[in-house]
Amino acid sequence: MTTNAIERFKNPIENTWGALHEYHHVFQVAHTEAEKERNSDTNFCSWMAEGMATYSSAKFMENLGLIDFKQYMLELRKFGGNIGRPGINEFIKKYPGYELENENYWDDGKSAQVYYMIGAWATAYLIHSKKIKEKTVLKDWWFDIIPMGKAKAFKKHMKISLNDFYDEFDRFIKKSDDEVMKIFEQD
Repeated sequence: MTTNAIERFKNPIENTWGALHEYHHVFQVAHTEAEKERNSDTNFCSWMAEGMATYSSAKFMENLGLIDFKQYMLELRKFGGNIGRPGINEFIKKYPGYELENENYWDDGKSAQVYYMIGAWATAYLIHSKKIKEKTVLKDWWFDIIPMGKAKAFKKHMKISLNDFYDEFDRFIKKSDDEVMKIFEQD
């Protein structure tokens, strides 16, 4: 696993952050058939890979006392945080019909906003709004992807089908910053 973020080269905090993100991918790849297409039922979707790694690395950074996790999540919405521009709000305004499950954004340059940023929020939504244990979302369900398939494993552990999740989450992520940030109030 590598990172191509040039700005991390001489920045110890960003370098640590990047290493934590990539380390999460090592776990993910070990529990899927990563050689298959990402739309395969025994591999992960891009938002699952990038979003969950973005979420988990941000939580680790907070645990290390290096960032404020909630502030970081808000920054993803407002200006893209440390990932890139535009942020989620501007992206959704420009592309209201984006699809989290679409695997073609890599080719047209929209991958960071969909997979990393919105994917991190999808992960946060599962944990903080749907009240699925963080360990389940970031770790446990991955063990069932190969034997059950991604869709069945997701439904088993998240208690919602992927299609229903996409519909529900799409309505959520398009709300105002104040509304979406409320999912962290019970923490």
